[in-house]
Amino acid sequence: MVHETSVNRSFVRLFAVLFALVAIAVTIGIFFSKHEEADCPNITANRSLQLSGAEMSRFFQVPPSKASIFVAAINSTDQKTGKEGTLLWEEENPTGNNMHLGEGRAHIVVEERGFYLVFAQATFKVPNQNRESLMLRVDVQHPESVDQFSAVFTTHCGSQSCGGGESDVVLNKPILLWLEPSNNLTVVTRPWQLVDYGTRPISTFLTVFKYSD
Repeated sequence: MVHETSVNRSFVRLFAVLFALVAIAVTIGIFFSKHEEADCPNITANRSLQLSGAEMSRFFQVPPSKASIFVAAINSTDQKTGKEGTLLWEEENPTGNNMHLGEGRAHIVVEERGFYLVFAQATFKVPNQNRESLMLRVDVQHPESVDQFSAVFTTHCGSQSCGGGESDVVLNKPILLWLEPSNNLTVVTRPWQLVDYGTRPISTFLTVFKYSD
């Protein structure tokens, strides 16, 4: 029984990582097809680039470095006030590879400066009879300011969905960021009470990997 449980947990973790990659890969399109090399865009001045589906493909043409992290959201009332709440995380298969969870488990800390690809996803369990304004927001805290990148969606009760029960609504946000070791990266949701913390498969997660120096 113990061996079977261990195998199941390993399978769930492997599935979660594959799920994250598939979620990113779904957005892959053709970008800069006339270029033979995938050069990193000049975003140093703005420190960020919000990515469309077509733009995702170029970041998989160059293998990422070993600096990476995959974390799953955990159910907690800490860091939550009103309708907005900062997600807390649990690291899947921690490796200590130049990226880790900060104190309080709410933010990601990088140990090397460079360009990082960030993919955040939140799944909401929304009652079918309710109208809700949903939000997923990535906050990047710099010493002098905070950059915010959000995905929003408003649910509605249509003629075919006014009965009981609930529906899953998935929001995600891919971003290319320039990060320094002094930066903190957190994820905020609204309303946090509707966030799904399912683990089979993992429904709300954050994955970050270093793209280049």
